Parts: sequence; C-alpha cells; structure tokens
Amino acid sequence: MRLFAALVCCGMLVACVGKPPNEDYTLAHTAMEAAKAAQAQQVAPGYFSRADELYHRAVSEYEDRHYTRAKDDFISAREYAEKAENYSMLKRAETGEAN
Repeated sequence: MRLFAALVCCGMLVACVGKPPNEDYTLAHTAMEAAKAAQAQQVAPGYFSRADELYHRAVSEYEDRHYTRAKDDFISAREYAEKAENYSMLKRAETGEAN
C-alpha cells in the first residue's frame, strides 16, 4: 500500500512539472535578439526593459522546472520584445535612420 501511495505521489509530481516550453524559450530569445539588433534599448526602453525582465524571470522559472509559469513569461517576453523591435523600427524609419 505504501508503494502504491509513493507511486501516485511521484506521478503527481511529474504531472505538475509538465513539458519544457522549449519552443517558447527559443522564440522569446530570438525576439530579444531582434529587439537588441533594432536598438530597442534606446528607442523603446519601456517595452524593452519589460521584455528583458520577463525573459530573465522565465529563464529562472525554466531552470527551476516551473514550466507553466516559464511558458507564460516567455510568451509575454516575446510579445514585449516584438513591440520594442517594431516601435524602434518605426521610429527609425520616421527619422530616416538606416536599420
């Protein structure tokens, strides 16, 4: 009976961990790199700093195997990084700066 209870507990723990959000990690990383390449740190610091904060928090959650939280933060980080990149590119186009 104890063995069965132990197996059930282990199964529940494994189920809580879930599948690592590798694709979301990659997409967020790529979006962060694109935002940096567009110089979003200078042109869109609000969006970029929020993306950076969420990205680093997601990486920490990923390393701690809190995959559900990591996935949510990777998605949010990607969205903010994309906003930062797009805003930066728009502002640079408006001022005539080359990308």
